Amino acid sequence: MGNRKREYPVKIRINRTLQNIEMLIETEDIRSLIPFDPPETEGGAIHKSWNKKSVEIVTEGTLHYDKPGGNIIISYEEIEPAGLETTHTSIILSKKNQGCITMLKYGHVNSQIIFENGLRHYIMGEPPLGGATMCVSTKSVDNCMDENGGGLNIDYAVDFSGAGREQNSFNIDVKRI
Repeated sequence: MGNRKREYPVKIRINRTLQNIEMLIETEDIRSLIPFDPPETEGGAIHKSWNKKSVEIVTEGTLHYDKPGGNIIISYEEIEPAGLETTHTSIILSKKNQGCITMLKYGHVNSQIIFENGLRHYIMGEPPLGGATMCVSTKSVDNCMDENGGGLNIDYAVDFSGAGREQNSFNIDVKRI
């Protein structure tokens, strides 16, 4: 019997779009997590809203394919713009439930986020989020990934414990190298 688990080097293109954001940001720790500069107001604490902003990352990683179950894990390192902090990210795609994706992050930010078609999942934030509870409401998951790579599109909203809400999309294209 051949190897039932396969691992392939891949090139990953990630596009995150943040839109319709309304948020109250009072601490520098949370402000540092936003991938762009939101508009300031008097006193620097309240940021009412800002428009659409896209961030694109191109990196290399690994696609793990479990042949019997058809499950796929895409793993890559995210490096903060300043180059100081690194976060390991794994995206788990289940063949049995293609409308459910789990994203695990370890490093500068530790989190487990579940995106499931039409459902909400709550997340308890760790530092630097300061223990805030967030609610992820998934509008849609479009999973077109197989052992050769493919695409994944997720549309979702995040509510930050009454301090704000943002509408997001996460698109990832994976190609074997």
